[in-house]
Amino acid sequence: MKTNPAIALFFTAFKILLHLATVAAFGYHRDEFLYLALGRHPDWGYWSNPPFIGAVTWTSQTFLGDSLWATRLPSILAGGALMWITLRMVRELGGGNWAQVICGMAMLVSVAWLRVNTMLQPVPFDILFWALLSFGLLRWINTRDARWWWFAGIVAGIGFLNKYTLVFWAAALLVALLLTPERKVLVSKPLWQAAGLAVLLILPNLLWQWQYHFPVIRHMEELARNQLNNVQPVNFCSTSS
Repeated sequence: MKTNPAIALFFTAFKILLHLATVAAFGYHRDEFLYLALGRHPDWGYWSNPPFIGAVTWTSQTFLGDSLWATRLPSILAGGALMWITLRMVRELGGGNWAQVICGMAMLVSVAWLRVNTMLQPVPFDILFWALLSFGLLRWINTRDARWWWFAGIVAGIGFLNKYTLVFWAAALLVALLLTPERKVLVSKPLWQAAGLAVLLILPNLLWQWQYHFPVIRHMEELARNQLNNVQPVNFCSTSS
């Protein structure tokens, strides 16, 4: 189906400009100070998260400074990229111009998508990497071009360096392949080449975790003990209302 590529560009630009126009609506969030501090101490890992967010803030502070707009610009751009890749997936699934417009409008007015790109945090990049992986998988299904597995391997490796939760996407993909006729790809060379590429990219962080006795595990244990155990569904709902 022939579609107008200007639709995706319009919604992408609109989303970026919308966030830039409202970037100073509220001051720094306390988590943003943490990520800015990580950027001043580049390393292959940190106690609470992988190194990607530190690399992002090192880049933004080095070249743009640490103003509100400079701090939040990476998240804003990630939101724009998410809009573009989502509308590309609409096209890959056979959606026409109106399907793209409806999807673009839904993303623009969704409180969840507006909120996630208003501050610096690993979450907007995590969502973007999941979307890129899904796009790569969809392109492979439609084209059977093995190079999309290599694309997925690179994205998976970088995405893991942003948030370890990317392993859930990989686990879901494995289950999906096992339950469908596509399981034959599990013995193909391109998939394992992509997996090896991903492992190569994440290896420095794994070695860092091993060197410091896996502090991420201690962090999750402390988080569960001191914070998550004190959050009950009933209390959360009553507080939110």
